[in-house]
Amino acid sequence: MITGIRRRVAQRQKLKADAAIQKLRKDLDVLGLGPAPGSVRVALRARYQRAPASWAALLIVGFFALRFVSKLVAGYIDLYAPGWLISDLKIQAPASALSRAAWLQFVRDIVVVGSWLLLVRRVMVSLGVRFRLDALMFTRVVIWVDLIGECAEIYRSASNRAFHLRTLSLRYAVMRVYGARSTRGTVSPFSWRRAPLRGHAFSVVAALTAAESRLDIEPREAARELARLLLKISQRYANGQVGALLDPGELTAPAKRREALRLCAAVLLVAGVAVCAPLLHIPIPVAVAAAVIAIALVYRSALATGLGVLALLLPLFFPGK
Repeated sequence: MITGIRRRVAQRQKLKADAAIQKLRKDLDVLGLGPAPGSVRVALRARYQRAPASWAALLIVGFFALRFVSKLVAGYIDLYAPGWLISDLKIQAPASALSRAAWLQFVRDIVVVGSWLLLVRRVMVSLGVRFRLDALMFTRVVIWVDLIGECAEIYRSASNRAFHLRTLSLRYAVMRVYGARSTRGTVSPFSWRRAPLRGHAFSVVAALTAAESRLDIEPREAARELARLLLKISQRYANGQVGALLDPGELTAPAKRREALRLCAAVLLVAGVAVCAPLLHIPIPVAVAAAVIAIALVYRSALATGLGVLALLLPLFFPGK
């Protein structure tokens, strides 16, 4: 019975890989970008055919890593933290979301979750390299290939081109470029090469953004150029060339990132609303609406990120919301 289930799962994943590769070939033919590179096809096949084993390993690693990190942080606090800090962290229900105990518990949870994510990622990268559990590693290739498909739709369509232009988004593709150096497994987490690779990732993202900005002016040419860049990034990443995702002549000087400043501004604005609401006797629904407006003002051009920040901050400053 187990053998039959494994066979059916493997067959289904093989069909998914075949469909993804076939779609990539058709999209590249439409764009005139030649045959699909062999390394990209291998990465797509690895992503789909090794997904069940990789996800099973991820669940096991995630469970034990969370237990390990939680006990490590708790033990460190018990050994080295002062008494008042330990007592605040043991309070089950802080009196207010803005109390010292609530903030200390929030910081502790952030440390635990952040350390857990970093540990799980490093373990999964090592497992992917050593035991071919690399489906998660090549998920980035799938995202870039899907965006190539959207570029092909823009290139081939005339009547629905405006719709495809509105729906195309670089957000997830850009996020995968930023993390490429950490998940491919070719660079040690403590290597001196990581700083130059970070700068290279910013330049690659700037090149993608520059190509996307031309979509409203020359949609067919810009879509083809964007797809060409994504195909090269996918091929270089699949080959492990995370420091040369694009050639030097294709890179663009990155713009200064302001994500940290926007996040700080969002936290300060929502905290200000939460503090002023009781003092001014403002009803909670009105205060929540004001917090939503504040997030919207800060993240005007990044709706998805703004919604994520809003979902994180509202329960902290407005319990029960």
